[in-house]
Amino acid sequence: NAHNFPLDLAAGEAPAING
Repeated sequence: NAHNFPLDLAAGEAPAING
């Protein structure tokens, strides 16, 4: 999930804002 800013934070992934 490298394109879901809010969800990536919860998943511990790099936050990448995508439209």
